[in-house]
Amino acid sequence: MENESVIVQDIQIHPHNIRFERQVYYSAAQNKYFRGPLPGGYDQGDFGADLRALILSLKYCGNMSEPKIREFLENFDVQISAGSISNTLTKTADAFAGEFDAIVQAGLASTRYQQTDDTSARVDGQFWHTHILCNPFYAAYFTRPHKDRLTVLEILQNTDNLQFEFGKETLELLQAEFHIPNKWQGKLEEVGNTPFDRESLATLLDGWFDDGNQQLRTAIEQASAIVYSRHQTFVPVIETIVCDGAGQFKLLTKKLALCCPVSGKVDAGRHYEKLSPIASRHKNRLDSFLERYWDYYQSLQRYRDGPTNELAKKVTKGIRRTLFDTDGLRCARCAHCENGGEERRTANRTFRSGSSAAQQHRGASGPRERASS
Repeated sequence: MENESVIVQDIQIHPHNIRFERQVYYSAAQNKYFRGPLPGGYDQGDFGADLRALILSLKYCGNMSEPKIREFLENFDVQISAGSISNTLTKTADAFAGEFDAIVQAGLASTRYQQTDDTSARVDGQFWHTHILCNPFYAAYFTRPHKDRLTVLEILQNTDNLQFEFGKETLELLQAEFHIPNKWQGKLEEVGNTPFDRESLATLLDGWFDDGNQQLRTAIEQASAIVYSRHQTFVPVIETIVCDGAGQFKLLTKKLALCCPVSGKVDAGRHYEKLSPIASRHKNRLDSFLERYWDYYQSLQRYRDGPTNELAKKVTKGIRRTLFDTDGLRCARCAHCENGGEERRTANRTFRSGSSAAQQHRGASGPRERASS
């Protein structure tokens, strides 16, 4: 006869009240009491660190309202007022703000690139936007009323007080990318090398444009904010931004990269996923391409996890020869093309000549046809 171990998970929730003894000294000269400190975590009011952590978890992980949190705690004989729950949530937010800034600062410094995207959000019934800034080491979320280029610059610098800079570089950027009229180029040259905050820049532009020329005004704001972000030293300057290629992400960094696939979806790959071929041969071609597409993605993942020169060569060749091999797609069923080399070139010449062989090839594989969407 043998014994066996059986593990059953359970939980106990009950009050854990602790009484501390500390020294108290009364100073008659100052008419004031001096008390010894309590241990860390127990020196922030009448509630310990574990109880405060539970309140935060119920609120932000359990999505419970403050009245329901109080009801839950009172069911276990925890005596706490609605005001104490509210204070715990609001006062802790200030401490989290400092941690948030430290995480973003470290995250920006951890890699030469950052990935970003945004999605819609509701704040007090209004449409806002939640932005994510991340790399493999961290993720930070920012909820803002807009998702324009200035907002993205605020996020990349982790600030609400965007700064602007006029000068030669700003003028060159406006000329090259925004194509502003010569009249306003002269105005900018007159200002010279000058930094601005939002308020002072708004005052200057109000004097120039009043309520008109909104497009030109926006161009000047964006260009001067971009130039400032390149030279500021408060946060690391990002070299590459990985995004979906939307307009607000352009011009912000030296390099711009499109998103890699995530969970079967990607800004490049989702276009192929949306295709709905009708003909069976078109379906087969699409399935074959998607299989190669995600296989190539896996090779990118392997390279990211352990980059080597050999893998670098494979992924470089893969995008041309394996993924987007248009000759292979066009002549997938052509016996001549399968042999490669000169036979492939001969088949392509025959293809263009309109010969009977070309007609036979078209009938077999439909090389001119594309997948229907």
